[in-house]
Amino acid sequence: MSRSGWIGGLAVLLIALGTAATWLRCEGTPPEFTVSEEIRVGREPVEATLTAADADSGLRDIRIVLVHADGEVSLLLRRFPGDPLRGGNRNPTSLNFSIDAATHGLGDGNAVVEARARDWSWRNWLRGNETLLRVPVLIDRHAPRVSIQSNLTYVQRAGTAAVIYQVNEATRRDGVQVADTFFPSFPWPPAEAGAAKPVSTPPGDGAAETPSDASTAESPAEAPSNSGTSEPATLPSDLRAAGGRIALFAVPHDAPENSRIEVIAEDRVGNRGRASWPTRLQERQFQEERIQISEAFLGNVVPPLAEENNIQAADPVATFQEINQKLRRANEARVRELTAHSSAIPLWEGAFVQWPNSKVTSHFAEHRTYWFQDQQISEATHFGYDLAATTAAPVTATSRGRVLFAGPLGIYGNCVLIDHGLGVASLYGHLSRMDVAEGDMVNQGATLGLSGQTGLAGGDHLHFAILVSGVYVDPVEWWDPKWMREHIGARLAPETP
Repeated sequence: MSRSGWIGGLAVLLIALGTAATWLRCEGTPPEFTVSEEIRVGREPVEATLTAADADSGLRDIRIVLVHADGEVSLLLRRFPGDPLRGGNRNPTSLNFSIDAATHGLGDGNAVVEARARDWSWRNWLRGNETLLRVPVLIDRHAPRVSIQSNLTYVQRAGTAAVIYQVNEATRRDGVQVADTFFPSFPWPPAEAGAAKPVSTPPGDGAAETPSDASTAESPAEAPSNSGTSEPATLPSDLRAAGGRIALFAVPHDAPENSRIEVIAEDRVGNRGRASWPTRLQERQFQEERIQISEAFLGNVVPPLAEENNIQAADPVATFQEINQKLRRANEARVRELTAHSSAIPLWEGAFVQWPNSKVTSHFAEHRTYWFQDQQISEATHFGYDLAATTAAPVTATSRGRVLFAGPLGIYGNCVLIDHGLGVASLYGHLSRMDVAEGDMVNQGATLGLSGQTGLAGGDHLHFAILVSGVYVDPVEWWDPKWMREHIGARLAPETP
């Protein structure tokens, strides 16, 4: 090939390479952004994160500004090393920026974060491709206002109470805080008051018959009397329209002395409003119980329960300890999970009832120590009442509600959980047979199954408990018609002028 031919071929090759390079460097894919769909700003500064990437020519610069009613504020400017020939950073990059309503002089309302990113493309006369992303910003520096409608409230340790209040704006969370325990609220009055009626077993149908050889029925001690009653305040007729809420709450059995009780309300941006009202906490003591574990119990009750729950330990005592501690904690976590979602409508009417013809064999919140051959091997708190009747006696619902769970539950054996609304639930453990299923609506007195000794039980009985928003409370109050009228009914249906 001649010299001119070589030169011509080289020129064509150079032109082709230049054309290819130009075409590549003129790529038209803009940078990509990843950021929150909305940014919420309250009293405290808010940190937000933006992630940008450009895999073709690389990132060149990013500018972030906040556009609001009175102008705009520069939040971030970041330039990346590179040049038009080689491009720049092609790796995803995360950038943090802060919005401070006080520092930036922002008033309440809506704003927009505008984020612009450019790359090193030769497009647009070497200015590169640009991506513009707009993110809505909600600015709210005012905490919700809480107005409590209830007056003086009496509550005992491990007991229940109720409060009605108003919140002036929508919240992401509101309810009663007792020390470190939170009790969520529900709209009040309910939008569908009276709509949730059970449709299954009629009242009394399937209730336990009086067994001929039953022990003498023995009710627990009466609920401790209060030095006063909880008097309802006069409520506005449009309470629900005005942000009316109701919360049932309890003082846990192990709450610190003089626990603070208050209503808290958090809005969408995290501002927290709070209010307290006159409350009187009545202290009480709980029983201590020493339980002697027998070799028969370790040999007959513990092994099947361990096998069902895949528990392996060195010896029977160690197996019992695993069950009474680790399995118990797991079971209680499951109970809290199952009772976390409750009807916003009270499903009960009037007082709950103790299992008919039953005798109390152990009380609420007993602190139990377990002994084997003169050595303490474990301990636990008994959150409920043990009730005994006859072997395989029909177990009935304490009040109307919806079945949340019916199945094996570790130490509780065959167990039924019922939701009664407003965070209230009841638990029935150690059943030998279950006659209901999840989702069933049952009336007070409907048969749930038969008593037994499944789970960690040494004999045929019913373990019965009541929970309020996942916290165990003393059932004796709920069995007391006078207490129900004065402390719950007066809140649910206050007298109006």
